[in-house]
Amino acid sequence: MNRAVFLGKDGTYNVPCETEPSLITLDAYVIEALQQLHQQDYMMFMITNQPGIAFGCFSEADLHTVFIQTNKKLKEHGTRLQGLYYCPHHHQGKQWPYNTTCHCHKPRPAMLRRAAEEYNIDMLESWMIGETLDDMEAGNQAGCKTILIDNGKEIQWNGEELRKPDHTAANLLEAAEFITRRTRYSRFVEQL
Repeated sequence: MNRAVFLGKDGTYNVPCETEPSLITLDAYVIEALQQLHQQDYMMFMITNQPGIAFGCFSEADLHTVFIQTNKKLKEHGTRLQGLYYCPHHHQGKQWPYNTTCHCHKPRPAMLRRAAEEYNIDMLESWMIGETLDDMEAGNQAGCKTILIDNGKEIQWNGEELRKPDHTAANLLEAAEFITRRTRYSRFVEQL
């Protein structure tokens, strides 16, 4: 089975505008983080809520264009994202058929489970990295380990076990380094 790292988009890497691919920037530490995870044979997926589609701010095609352009930039550095899983829904949205309550919006784990099924992923050997407790809950419900990017966005946590991260990190590179150390240690133990 494959191992994966699931990435929440906002706060994990910098794409300031879903409708303008030319504004995509990838910080050096983000590239280094994804390179490290790639070298450890992790498949990488973007897992993101995109209610802007339901509100008519941008389209699914716009989101796919940004993802394709992001991957082109990553490929220049020897890494890539295997896939994009997104929820376009919001019950208060204005655009049909997206203006509905759904079963895929994080913190629900449907997007992670779909990726796991389509790519034969062992969730016990996989990670969810994101900046919100919704990311943590989705990852925990899907059965993978979780890392919260502690950027100050989630300042209140009420102690719910499903929303508790396994680890916190200051940024994506720190999270990748943690995963890399754990992976190398596990491989070392397996060889004993």
